[in-house]
Amino acid sequence: MTSPENTNDDASLARLTIAVTNANLPEDEAGQQALCESLETAVGSVFNETLGDTTADIQVMLGHTYTSVSPICPACDSALTLDGIHLGEDADAYAVARCSADCGWTGDGVFKLVDLNRSVGDHYESEVLAGGIRPERQRYTDRDC
Repeated sequence: MTSPENTNDDASLARLTIAVTNANLPEDEAGQQALCESLETAVGSVFNETLGDTTADIQVMLGHTYTSVSPICPACDSALTLDGIHLGEDADAYAVARCSADCGWTGDGVFKLVDLNRSVGDHYESEVLAGGIRPERQRYTDRDC
C-alpha cells in the first residue's frame, strides 16, 4: 500500500492543513454538511484560480482529527513487526519496526498520544470528544506559510 507518487520535489508540500478555532459552527448535521461542501468548493476555486490546479483532493472535516499510518513496509508492502516499545519525551513512544518479509527495511515506529479514554460504566469515552482535554497540532517540519 505505497503512497501515490508525489509530483512535488518536497513531499511536505503535498498536504495543506487549515485549522479554524473559536468559530460558531452549525450544530445541526445539515448545516455542518452544507458548510463542509461550501468550504471544499471555495478552496477548490482558490486552487484553480491561483495555481490552475483542478485536481486537488480537498476534504473538510469538522471536529478534532488525527493521522495514522498502517503497519505496512514502505519498501515492499508487507506487514511490519513492532517490538520493544519504549517511551520518548513528551507524548512520544517508539518501537523497533522490521519488515516481516525480510526485504531488509528496519526503522522505528513512532507513536503519539492522541486521546485518553475514560471508563464510564461498561464502555469508554473519549476525553477529546468530551472536551476534557484539548489536542495540540504539531507539524512534521518547521515550514510555515
